[in-house]
Amino acid sequence: MTDWEEEGMHADLVVIDDNLRSDAECESRANTLKAKLKDPTTQIDVLTTLNLNILIGDRLSMTIPAEGIAAANYDVLSVEHTLSENEDSPDPL
Repeated sequence: MTDWEEEGMHADLVVIDDNLRSDAECESRANTLKAKLKDPTTQIDVLTTLNLNILIGDRLSMTIPAEGIAAANYDVLSVEHTLSENEDSPDPL
């Protein structure tokens, strides 16, 4: 039984890389992929009103009770500002 099977993971991903020259390099790549896939990155989209202080690269601490998330940190990857004629309307000009 492999480490993957002991942890309840399945080896459904096949990676072919001719640059890996030894079993140690293959094992290292497998362990890196395993760690990355075990704890995947979470991405959320958030809509705020009239807040021009959020910038790309900022780190926001957010609590989202409906999703069971308490004080998790998120990095801001992109910011989009939408202007409209009517403040009540989210439709862009």
